[in-house]
Amino acid sequence: MTSTTTAAPPGADRGSGARPAGTGAALPWLHVAPALGVVVLWVYLPLLATLALSFFRWNLTGDERPFVGLDNYAALLGDPAFARAAGNTLIYALGLLPLAVLLPLAVAILVWNRGGRLRQAYRTILFAPVILPPVVGAVMWQWLLHPLLGVVNLALGGIGVGPQNWLGDRDLAIWSVIVVTGWKVFGLGFLIFSAALSGLERNQIEAARVDGATEGEITRAIVLPLLTPTILLMTFLTVTLGAQWAFSAVHVLTQGGPAGATDNLYYLLYRYAFGYFDTGTASALAVLVFAGFAVLALAQLRLTDRLGHDR
Repeated sequence: MTSTTTAAPPGADRGSGARPAGTGAALPWLHVAPALGVVVLWVYLPLLATLALSFFRWNLTGDERPFVGLDNYAALLGDPAFARAAGNTLIYALGLLPLAVLLPLAVAILVWNRGGRLRQAYRTILFAPVILPPVVGAVMWQWLLHPLLGVVNLALGGIGVGPQNWLGDRDLAIWSVIVVTGWKVFGLGFLIFSAALSGLERNQIEAARVDGATEGEITRAIVLPLLTPTILLMTFLTVTLGAQWAFSAVHVLTQGGPAGATDNLYYLLYRYAFGYFDTGTASALAVLVFAGFAVLALAQLRLTDRLGHDR
């Protein structure tokens, strides 16, 4: 007796383990759905709520929220503190570039070239300020910069320089805050540049050494071009987030003073919201900050992409 087996037609059900139609296309979205849900819940919904609040007047303590349209934006743009904070925000971004990009890059290359067993120790010491809580670091600098008892003034007195009111002088305060912030951010830049250097191929560098190239020529002609994407990344982060990085130092050391000399858009937003309880104006400022830095970020990304392709 012969048994005959009939082949199943294409597309027929091959058992209970077969996927329903369309599951293959939906599966990637199921994997990213939790992350998307978190982003929507914690980023986009608060952003939309902030945009809505910017058209109302609310003092954060009562239930009344009268609709005022664009009045919050008009009041904000007419406030001299806004123009001063915007100018200071630009100063923070530009003032931090040497401390967050140039100096960490130079030190990272120096440590990378030095090599040896102490390289990791150097990296740990230079990265240590990043681990220190921002408020703790700011309080430490508050003592160091004290006009009478601070170590900085005592050291300057030893070389004949008189004491300076680092945090109380309008001309010195913002630069003091930039130095304190840069001291904290330096380790982050150093770590990023050190990681980029660790990923470089040494074949070209060793070949250049065999050909008689000096360390300076190797750095200028080989290392720096290879580090261009990382340099652009750190520049992008510093310009975009510099004033935000300075928030803790401003809050602990100067509270935006003296006379608004160290204020910036982020600290002004904090003061509107939790100092004046003016939630509507604070929301309007948050929307303007978001829009301004979004445009700046897009411009920097275009520039980074263009320079990257040029390389």
